Amino acid sequence: MSFVRLSNKSGFLNIISNGISLDSIDSIENVYNENNLVDTLYYRTRVSDTDTRRNEIVLDLIPLVRNQGQYNGISMRYMTDSSYNKINDQILFLGYRIPINPDLSGTNYYIDTPYYLEQVIIKSGIPSEYEICAETFYADSGTEFESTVDYIIYSVQSATGKYSNIKHVKIKIDNINHKREVELYS
Repeated sequence: MSFVRLSNKSGFLNIISNGISLDSIDSIENVYNENNLVDTLYYRTRVSDTDTRRNEIVLDLIPLVRNQGQYNGISMRYMTDSSYNKINDQILFLGYRIPINPDLSGTNYYIDTPYYLEQVIIKSGIPSEYEICAETFYADSGTEFESTVDYIIYSVQSATGKYSNIKHVKIKIDNINHKREVELYS
């Protein structure tokens, strides 16, 4: 059974292969135990504090349907140490922004918030040391590559090597300083 958890201010939306259900979970502590933090990884979305070029290799995807002005693409960047100095580990995102469909306005099927479907792969620069693959689906009002939420929780689909016990990935977003903390939970 496929399972994705979406976080937003009203709770978590569980997307399950056989249907959709809404749980009224108000805090991350109810999803998994904060005491199960295994490690924290880091990366920045810009080259440096003074060089604001995007720190990534990007492949913008051509969607199968009209784009509606939303970002869809793949991006890869190098991870950093806790001081935000580059290391050889890499993080890759595959994301699709799902815009609001104004054609459904006024119906029971109208979704008034855009969503983002995203997969993340975190891989060691040392062959076979570790690899983590996780995905999520969440509300996000942005239109470009940067998320506009405070954090994103991913459900791990597979994990190998020293992080083989990881079940959740939480990425904390700082769009002002263009830095990210990647928390790994067992």
